[in-house]
Amino acid sequence: MPRDTHLIFGSRRFDPWTSILDIALVLLIIRILILLISPFNLGPDEAQYWSWSLEPDFGYFSKPPMIAWLIGASTFVFGDAEWAIRLTAPVLHTVTTLIIFQIGSLLYNPRTGFWSALTFATLPSVFFSSGLITTDTPLLLFWSVALYSLIRFERGGDIKWAGLMGLAIGLGLMSKYAMVYFILCMALYLVLTKERRAMLVNPRLLLAFFVAGLVVLPNVLWNMSSGFATFTHTAANANWQGDMFNPGRMLDFLIGQMGVFGPVLFPALLVGAFIKLRGDKGGNETWPADRMLMFFSLPILAIATTQGFLSRANANWAATTYIAATLFTVSFLARSSRPKLLSASLGIHLALAAGFYVLVGVPGAIEATGASNAFKRVRGWDEIGATVLARAEDAPYTAIMGDNRLITAELLYYARPRILPITYWDADLHPVHHYELKIPLQPSQGARVLLVSRVREPKDMFENFESATFLETVEVVTGINKSQKVHLFDLTNYKGRGEGAAPGEPHD
Repeated sequence: MPRDTHLIFGSRRFDPWTSILDIALVLLIIRILILLISPFNLGPDEAQYWSWSLEPDFGYFSKPPMIAWLIGASTFVFGDAEWAIRLTAPVLHTVTTLIIFQIGSLLYNPRTGFWSALTFATLPSVFFSSGLITTDTPLLLFWSVALYSLIRFERGGDIKWAGLMGLAIGLGLMSKYAMVYFILCMALYLVLTKERRAMLVNPRLLLAFFVAGLVVLPNVLWNMSSGFATFTHTAANANWQGDMFNPGRMLDFLIGQMGVFGPVLFPALLVGAFIKLRGDKGGNETWPADRMLMFFSLPILAIATTQGFLSRANANWAATTYIAATLFTVSFLARSSRPKLLSASLGIHLALAAGFYVLVGVPGAIEATGASNAFKRVRGWDEIGATVLARAEDAPYTAIMGDNRLITAELLYYARPRILPITYWDADLHPVHHYELKIPLQPSQGARVLLVSRVREPKDMFENFESATFLETVEVVTGINKSQKVHLFDLTNYKGRGEGAAPGEPHD
């Protein structure tokens, strides 16, 4: 472990497990307090996930159901406040932190487990995502459980670990389909690691896939009944169309990984992997663990980087890299000639977190520091929702309608309480997201519609109504030269479209 460990912990009687448990709980309390005082509105995706949670199901248009189930569970207990919707995020990250400790202890030793868990808990992406509710949070938890179970299974072959691994894989797939990377990584690991190939014919390993299949089966059946909506949407995200040569986007993705994993750790991961793969095994003692962790991190990073080159890749698309990468990088740095880089990295991450929490917790700090643009997506929606509600009370409207998925999600949350239905304008009658599929405008709702639009003059839509009257533009300043802006219109007497077809009716 780092040679300066004693400078941080002092006593030789330092207990890694008790220490990481205490630190994880303190961080959890801090993160929950930050949620309670946060002034930020729900982001559009968070508002969408909340709206899904109101109708529990085994699948939704763009994601598997786990995110909606988590929000539904927390809001059932604590209500629909923003902090309650986000509550499971810091809780799940805390559990993931403790599992990483157990993995590090198994593969290396308890001190490596401690430093790995501490490093993960303080990653920039973990600090940030602990204040949001996203699909990556449960995904990382189930990934870590699956990896821990695989290690226990390969060391003893106990059927219970195969079963737990299958359960974790299944729940991971119910969180985000990126869990399929785990199966790919495991296949590469078992096929290319001579000492592990016998596991490929171990009948107990089949139990893992059987259990995983049972867990994800309801979502598969949901997709079959919904035209494979989620599968199609996930594949469409790859966007392999047009220019397939994008070195600039690939570079943006790689730079983004320093924001996800840290400006010290990401370069250290690449350097460590290069050294190990070049042939410097660093001693036989750690090589088996190092090799396994590289199999469960580098292929994902390579796939996401290639995707960035071919089309585009969001920074979080390689999120599952960083369970194994954290363990590998911590072990590599601890045994390198510069172990103090671990302490330096921790210091940088804590400083970034402190700065972020100051922005969140101190009134006026965001504006004073000029950081308002960074938070523009989570500000202003409550004011817009209140304005829309006030307008809806001015006339006998039969529906409120959005023509943008993100606006519609925010209205569903912030235009409450209301008695009017919120509907969506499906422009081409071919659903491409949840609201086009589930709440398109129906003829029975079209007598008088309050339209909330991003577009100043949506003339194509006006043609489908008897009259259209502009009401006002609602603009809320959210940053330097940034604002949330919507336009309100009064639409009357929906006429339908095409040859009698209306949104929501069957179509080819």
